[in-house]
Amino acid sequence: MKTKAYSTSFCSVKGRLQIKFFRNSKEYRTKLTKIPATTEDLANPSALLNATLAKFNADITKALYLAELDGIDPFQIVFPDEVESQLLPSPLAHFTGAAKRDAKLRNFAAYIDKSTDWDDLTDLFIEEYKEILIAEEYSDNTIRAYMTGLKVALDKARRDGFTFPALEYEKILRGKVGTSVGVYLTKSEVEAFVSVKTENDLEEAVKTLALIGFFVGARFSDYSQLKSANIVSVEYENADGSRDEVKHIQYVSKKTDTLSQIPLKPCVIGLLEKKIISPTHQQMNRILPILAERAGIVAESTVVHGGVTESGPRWKFVRSHSCRHTFAVNVYLSFEYDIRSIAKFLGHKNIETTMGYISCPAVRRTSNIVSWFL
Repeated sequence: MKTKAYSTSFCSVKGRLQIKFFRNSKEYRTKLTKIPATTEDLANPSALLNATLAKFNADITKALYLAELDGIDPFQIVFPDEVESQLLPSPLAHFTGAAKRDAKLRNFAAYIDKSTDWDDLTDLFIEEYKEILIAEEYSDNTIRAYMTGLKVALDKARRDGFTFPALEYEKILRGKVGTSVGVYLTKSEVEAFVSVKTENDLEEAVKTLALIGFFVGARFSDYSQLKSANIVSVEYENADGSRDEVKHIQYVSKKTDTLSQIPLKPCVIGLLEKKIISPTHQQMNRILPILAERAGIVAESTVVHGGVTESGPRWKFVRSHSCRHTFAVNVYLSFEYDIRSIAKFLGHKNIETTMGYISCPAVRRTSNIVSWFL
């Protein structure tokens, strides 16, 4: 009988430490820990991270010895609770099944992904989901219905024996929708984001979609689906008889069934032609702050979620809906289009909704217009 040879390695995924387990040189299990660790951290670990890695290495060395001696899977020795948890369905499987019985859970089931563990269902996770409902411009009644459905589902999951760290979810989901003020990136910050280096295909996909969002202003549910076929050309005749061609992005919003037509920024053509994987909404919101921090987007910012104010470096608050805010503010600051035109770009019927996206003070420009679309 062939002897099984085990080995392990450390890497960074989603800004956290991941341990890979190999059997006969083939990866067969991974464990994404809660320990913050970027690729740079692993290359030059701090004293605390060094001690953590040393502890894992000691446990792994013992596990590899027992694997060689008795044939026990080292993963089961290092993470015995993880093996037991595999008997329970994942959050994705659980809530997808629940959504078949309660339509109000379909949105949440679509938000989580296959990498989501029960340990990921923290109060912050629930709060961010609520933020997305607000940012996606659902009505207050719809948001309340979704939140009530999720609260009932989480209560039932806990009664059924599922454990997760969220303790204040009832308060979060019963709270008022309230005022929401997100962050936007300035033109120089977007330029820094353009130059940020990615470390894997998922980060590259998130970066590409975010840039499309910055320059098109659509919701994530729309900009994540845009293709080259969404580029439309319109030809017109000038007074002197010459003809010019104007290109723009055209799409129908999945949420509102509204037609939007946006001037085409030339770089968007290349972005739409890129072959990338398709990140989930949750993956976008996990990775965007990592990329924003790497890009040096550290200006002090204040956000308001459900009437609660929080301050910190801007990268901390960058999410998928920040792209839409970034577009609206920068087009507004360019003075190239009036507020009614910006509303049409965003697919808004009400200008007051558009003004909610322009979370910057009024400015008076004395110099020439600098287009957002060039």
